[in-house]
Amino acid sequence: NDSTTVATQLTHEVAGAFDGSWSSDGLSVFYVDGRDHSIIHQITLADSTVSSYVTGGTDVGQPACDTHSCLVVSGRTSGAGDIFLYTGAGDTNPFKLVGTSANDRQPAFLVPEPPTP
Repeated sequence: NDSTTVATQLTHEVAGAFDGSWSSDGLSVFYVDGRDHSIIHQITLADSTVSSYVTGGTDVGQPACDTHSCLVVSGRTSGAGDIFLYTGAGDTNPFKLVGTSANDRQPAFLVPEPPTP
């Protein structure tokens, strides 16, 4: 715990920024726009550039993203909990990975460790 560490505000969304998550490479943060929960933004930490990574979602939340794809929960406030895969920035036609009435939550990318030589 470094007592000299200072918190830095990353976003300036009028309606708020929700469900923030780190990219797998640690260079970006993804978050859901608080206006209507239909856009997942990516903020690049090196230069604070904000871009719309996923658009046209329906009540999306809990993003787990990397540089090539993004897992999201759709219907996060309605309790539907389907999990969709968006492939690449700007994808507006996601693939439904899990469709269930079980209200699934918190998708994640699991990366296996490389084999030991």
